[in-house]
Amino acid sequence: MILSKEATIFVLLLFSLHIQKIDTAEVGIISDLNFLTEQDTLVSPSGTCELGFFKTGRSSENTYVGIYKKIYVKTVIWVANRDQSLTGVSSGLLRIVKPGNLVLMNNDTSVFWASNTTSSANAFVTLSDNG
Repeated sequence: MILSKEATIFVLLLFSLHIQKIDTAEVGIISDLNFLTEQDTLVSPSGTCELGFFKTGRSSENTYVGIYKKIYVKTVIWVANRDQSLTGVSSGLLRIVKPGNLVLMNNDTSVFWASNTTSSANAFVTLSDNG
């Protein structure tokens, strides 16, 4: 059986989405080379706090980035983009861009939130145990 070009692309797309789901991870640092996707979380050394993407309310389309404590119920203690959620099919990305600015971007590289910081050295982000 020979697949059409469109069918082959569709199968490859589904396969790549499956691979991306398998590669989810807890990361220990965000830098210009190590960024955070919607499938990842930045975890504090003791594992009590996480920085990651989450959805709120009944809508599964509104995505935010925040710090939350890993207690019995996920308790959000800070939100980066509280005034503007990522919506629809946007894929969020949290990364550092030069000169040391932590930014939240969507898949079309629009900046939704920025820390507005600068650094002359190689900047990186870690998460402390108190968030």
